[in-house]
Amino acid sequence: MRFVAITRRDAWRSDPSDPRNFVDLGDYGPKDFPDGDVEAAIRWLVRDSGMNPRQINFGNCDQFAERMVDTVGGTLMATSDESNLPAHYFLLRKGRCHDAEAPQGVAGPSDLPIYQRFSAARKH
Repeated sequence: MRFVAITRRDAWRSDPSDPRNFVDLGDYGPKDFPDGDVEAAIRWLVRDSGMNPRQINFGNCDQFAERMVDTVGGTLMATSDESNLPAHYFLLRKGRCHDAEAPQGVAGPSDLPIYQRFSAARKH
């Protein structure tokens, strides 16, 4: 599998009039979690999105991954065009891969649920 680090921001991020650039965290948000509690912060982001984790990973993972990076730090990662894998964005932080379905983090990209499902479907 081949993955690439993303160093640019998506176009929607560059438009200051776009309301998606601003998130009202209310009285409680990711910055209130103990330092290093990445899983809790990602679970909060999932709840805040109003979608379930699978919905996020099927069409909204790019924006969600950017929110994860903005909230807990790390590197925004994505499948490369040559990978023959479903397009997907995820967070790489301290050697663990995180996305909406794996807020606890997994050892490598191939362990993310979206790629596990893809691999299982290819075997049948």
